[in-house]
Amino acid sequence: MLAGCRKDFPTYPLNVSAVTDSTRPLTAVRRRDEYIARSDYAMQIEPYLEQFGPGQVYLLTLEDLEKDPHGTMRALFQWLGVSPDVPLNLEEKRNVGTKPLYRVRRGMMPIVGLMNDYWRWQAQIEPRLPGWAKRSLDMLLFKKVSRRSIDFRPAEEYLRPILQEKTRTLERLLGRTFPMWRTLWKPVPMADR
Repeated sequence: MLAGCRKDFPTYPLNVSAVTDSTRPLTAVRRRDEYIARSDYAMQIEPYLEQFGPGQVYLLTLEDLEKDPHGTMRALFQWLGVSPDVPLNLEEKRNVGTKPLYRVRRGMMPIVGLMNDYWRWQAQIEPRLPGWAKRSLDMLLFKKVSRRSIDFRPAEEYLRPILQEKTRTLERLLGRTFPMWRTLWKPVPMADR
C-alpha cells in the first residue's frame, strides 16, 4: 500500500516511542536514510514488477482505501478472482487509537540505550520489577509528547523535492499519478492536518 508525503513520516512517532529516535524530525530525516528509503516506492516495487510482471502485482493507495473502502476492496477482490459477493464489514475500525508518544528526557539516552541493549534487563530484571518501580523509572527517563507539538514542516520542506522526484519515478513506473498526496505537491496549512 502506498502513502503520501505527510505519511512519509509514519515511522517517526513510532521510532520516538520505541526510543530509536529522539531528534527533531528534520534532524532525524537528515541523519537516517530509512525515512526516505521507506518512501521510495519505485525502488521497493520495481523488483516485484520485474520478478512477477505488472499483471501479478496489485497496488492501492491508503487514500483510495480511506476514501472508498468498499469500492477499493471490491476492485482488489475482482483482481484476485474472489467473488464480489463476499460480505465486507468495514464499519468496525481496528487499531485506530494512537498510543501516547514518549520521548527520552535530555541526558537519559545512554541509560535507555543501555537498558535496550542489555538482554538481561529485558528478559530477567524488568519483568520482575513491581509496577510502581516501572512507572517511576518511566517517569524519570521519558516525557510524554503531544504529536501536535511536533513541527514536521521543516522536514516536509526538506523532503518535498526529494520525494517529488521519487514519486515521478514511481508515476513513470506505474503509469499513474498521485495527486492525492497533498503535502508532496504543496504545503498544507497546520489547521488542515
